[in-house]
Amino acid sequence: MYKRQLLPGTYLVKELPVDRYVTPSAQYVTIESGQTSSVHFSNILKKFRVHVVKSDADTGNAQGDATLAGATYGIFRDGELIDTYTTGPDGSFMTRYYVCGDGWTIREIEPSTGYLLNETVYEVGASPSLYEVELNTTENQVTETVIYGNIQLVKHTDDLDPDVPEGENTDDPNAGIIERPEAGAVFEVYLKAAGSYDATKESERDLLTTDADGFASSKPLPYGHYTVHQIAGEEGKAFVPDFTVFISSDGKTYSYILNNRTITARLKVEKCDAETGKIIPVTGTGFQIKDLSTGEFITQTVYYPNPETLDTFYVSDEGWLMLPEPLAAGDYELYEVAAPYGYVLHPEIRNKLKLDPEAAEVVRRVFDEALEGRNTSQIALSLNDDNIPTPGQYFKDKHPDKKKYSRMSEKISWTASMVYKILTSYVYTGATVGHKRKSGGVGSRKTISQKKEDWIIVEGMHEAIVSKEEFELAQAVIRGGEKNPKRNLRYYPLKGLVCCGNCKRALTRRKLRNESGYFYQCTHSTHDRDTDCPVGERYSEAWIEDTAYKAIGQMLTLVEKKAVKEHEISKRRKSAISECADAIRDLQKQYEQLKAVKLRLYEKYTSGSITKAEYLKRKAETDTKMSENEEAIQRGHQRMQELDSEHPCSDERLDAVLGEYQKGEGLTFELAHALISAIYVHGHDSIEIVWKFKDIFEDAEI
Repeated sequence: MYKRQLLPGTYLVKELPVDRYVTPSAQYVTIESGQTSSVHFSNILKKFRVHVVKSDADTGNAQGDATLAGATYGIFRDGELIDTYTTGPDGSFMTRYYVCGDGWTIREIEPSTGYLLNETVYEVGASPSLYEVELNTTENQVTETVIYGNIQLVKHTDDLDPDVPEGENTDDPNAGIIERPEAGAVFEVYLKAAGSYDATKESERDLLTTDADGFASSKPLPYGHYTVHQIAGEEGKAFVPDFTVFISSDGKTYSYILNNRTITARLKVEKCDAETGKIIPVTGTGFQIKDLSTGEFITQTVYYPNPETLDTFYVSDEGWLMLPEPLAAGDYELYEVAAPYGYVLHPEIRNKLKLDPEAAEVVRRVFDEALEGRNTSQIALSLNDDNIPTPGQYFKDKHPDKKKYSRMSEKISWTASMVYKILTSYVYTGATVGHKRKSGGVGSRKTISQKKEDWIIVEGMHEAIVSKEEFELAQAVIRGGEKNPKRNLRYYPLKGLVCCGNCKRALTRRKLRNESGYFYQCTHSTHDRDTDCPVGERYSEAWIEDTAYKAIGQMLTLVEKKAVKEHEISKRRKSAISECADAIRDLQKQYEQLKAVKLRLYEKYTSGSITKAEYLKRKAETDTKMSENEEAIQRGHQRMQELDSEHPCSDERLDAVLGEYQKGEGLTFELAHALISAIYVHGHDSIEIVWKFKDIFEDAEI
């Protein structure tokens, strides 16, 4: 340190400024003769932090479904990333403090949702010469550009080309078809989150009207989900259902071809008494519908659980005819073709019910058991124990030609809900009931339960199976719930599994008085002497259980030996499913590409760049490819279902079953029902076991 001799006195000491440091305050010091005086200064580095505020370049605030929050920014020193920060809900963030110096910048690394990446490098005012104190804050305003896209609509109707002779139109469904543009169709486009067009900001909505070519295009709309809602259009054509467009790519045009369809309607069926005019809707009644314009009965197709074409349709509690698809507007005639369980249609009197003695006896039994205090589950168990056919089974046997029952399983058992439906149906008192439910409104498929006092009940319409008093007593019993007497449920090992090898019906388990042990018997043979079922034959329960238990032991032994092989099969199956899914996704992409091709063809035709003949030719080619593509997609889904239906015994399931078997408790309900789907008895020395999974005895080396 430099020392200089000074005369005694008081001196002012100042530190010369240095950019990097805060200049300390000057200090006075007194110097006495012969003494040394000291002055201490602390050097503090200047520091800065950055307050970044992000805003929309056009509006200042976020637009559409975009957000200013969640953008990632980096702070750099001489191009090297030092720290990263994320914008908060208000689109801003504050950094920590850094030592002042040159070369500090900030730059966006990842944009927030709905915005484009801002690649601008912003200089940070971090030069120490700009500041005098230790802690300093610099403000940086950054702007972001929101993603914009627009929506384009093409509205048209497929009409017959007047230039093509009428006879040619019938040869090929696609021949002579040309899209007729619809002018003047009006659509509201608005941000879905706003809820309506009127509630949406001007910048986030648009009103589109199709021109003479059926075209309409929106203004640029900011990132977000938009509802397209038609408010005007051609008379006699149904409006396009609302759909959502997600604008998520900048500068992209989202194009949609909207094809008009004929207005359709649903039917409401009400049966009326000819004399009183009172409405008497009957739940479960079936109808066929004749199209008076063609004289043919209509058919409609359902695809779940299995593809099936229906020609008979059934009425619900509220009196609506439940159709899989709406009907086109027109004139139709209804023909009643079915009656509720326990009744048949009167052969002479139209819209009149007549007792079906066999089914009515079952209905009578259900009510009798309820009046004895049994609940619905107990009654269902009793019916199953006595092998009473369910209503579905009964109708299937009585009407083998009716498609409604053609796919019903022979193994369907009575359930508590089936019993409850019978016990609560007024039809068995001789009355009909309607309007138990009402429509949820125009265009709605939902229905709303009506209060009982609003039901329409017409008594004395047909012969009663139970009296009104008995009906009311039964309601009191089933409402009693837990107060009803209960009996122990008999879950014997093979319950519900043992069936006749001939008729495939469940065998009835019985025990004779003064005899030990249970036996199984086909009661179908006792009711129908003409059947091929063994009349009067009894099969020992002990023999069937012993045979089944030994088969399970053999099967599990083989399963353990083949565990590795089954695992490899499962891997291949999963791989095949994955490959199939990938193929379907590729096909779906191709389908969307073909749709775009079809749209471009239409644009070329309307602009005059291609002739009508060329347009029709190329459109037909594209339609063919789209049809082939759809068929391929459908085949792919079918293949996936087939692969998925192959259920080898999984490792987890195998472990559980082996654990149950290794308990050494013999045949149990849990063990039997975990593995066995059905046991068919063909005779005293022949039993067929159907497993719940792929039969591992196939190709087994025994």
